[in-house]
Amino acid sequence: MEYHSKIKLFHHPKLWFKDKYKTGLNRKDLLFVAILPPVLGGLAFIADLIAVFGIHEDFTRDTIILTLIWFLFIFAALNMLFILLLQRNGMRLERERENYSTLHKNVIEEMREYCAKRRHQTEKLDSKDIKNEITHMLEKFNDNYMKKIHSPDVSAIIKYKNDKLLYPIRVGFDKDTRCWDPEPVESSHVYKKLDEPGKKLRYIYVKDLNDPDKYEREVIGNSRKEIQNRAKGHYNTFIAMPIRAGKLANITDEFVTRPDLGMIGFDLKEKFGFGNFEDHEINFIACFADIMSEPLQDLIESMDKK
Repeated sequence: MEYHSKIKLFHHPKLWFKDKYKTGLNRKDLLFVAILPPVLGGLAFIADLIAVFGIHEDFTRDTIILTLIWFLFIFAALNMLFILLLQRNGMRLERERENYSTLHKNVIEEMREYCAKRRHQTEKLDSKDIKNEITHMLEKFNDNYMKKIHSPDVSAIIKYKNDKLLYPIRVGFDKDTRCWDPEPVESSHVYKKLDEPGKKLRYIYVKDLNDPDKYEREVIGNSRKEIQNRAKGHYNTFIAMPIRAGKLANITDEFVTRPDLGMIGFDLKEKFGFGNFEDHEINFIACFADIMSEPLQDLIESMDKK
């Protein structure tokens, strides 16, 4: 099932070009190589016009010249296409390399240190310490991935569930002006959609809350007005996904369950601010969400013991 449609050239040309710029058109080191084919193509097109309107008695010679010029024009056009594809692939490869570094240095290493601290500390970490560790990891992920790729104004949140309440952990652009109070699960419409019985979603991504596309409308369904009201004045685009625990078998081993620990979300005030989230980007965020399930379980358990 598709959860959102892509930004298309003819529907949103400026946004489409902006998205393509972010994924390959901004390679300055290839600027000269990228400019050369259009120059050749322009010269060939001018030569074509001169040849077409300047044909005289020597038809055979002109036909040959015209044919050669058209070949030059087509060759230049193909080069433009190849250069564009190479630029975009090169940019994506470079971004993926940076993403691996981000995941390793800012998430996996932090989780390793957290696990070492939990294992060797004589007293168990209390809820405040665990919450600080989660905040630190969320902030590093937001600063080194979401902000670098999309916008410095990205806000991030983790909501963890305990005793029918969702507790927020916020970082990012406007964390000081957003609500920090725990809320009933019933009041969190995005979380309810992610955790809807029989229809659990991998993620929810809405590019423009004021004008969601048909897939986005299908996903958020009858909660659209409530989500829009909650977001008003804070954000216009967001992506959210569930944080679930590992599989737990019941006594009879006939089926397994994965307890829902909460959700993670990123949002921006700018409409279409995240552009086209490709599958590999969604999977990258999902990796972070899965990694965060471990300290979140510790946090929830520490709260239960109080």
